[in-house]
Amino acid sequence: MRAVTIDTRNNLVIGDFPIDLAWLQEQVGGHIEAVHIISPGVVMYINNEGGVRHLLPNLIATALYRDLICGDVVICGYDEEGDDVDIPESAIQEIFKKVRARSNA
Repeated sequence: MRAVTIDTRNNLVIGDFPIDLAWLQEQVGGHIEAVHIISPGVVMYINNEGGVRHLLPNLIATALYRDLICGDVVICGYDEEGDDVDIPESAIQEIFKKVRARSNA
């Protein structure tokens, strides 16, 4: 499934990933929490204990969510039933827009 990963070193990867619970937990380093970002149909999976576990801040994810996000994240789309689907191209463009804005600040 097409998704975006963003780590705390601001590395952003767009690719096809095996989006399932085990993989998501591995990517974020623990228990996941889904937060809705950018527009309907886009979800960011975060470590729900990132702040408590003192994970490094994720500046790009924080800009997307507008609240502090700590740790690595995965962003993908979801459908009407709540199932994960490919991230929409418009969401990828919005992520890059936020990245460019951060780098110009």
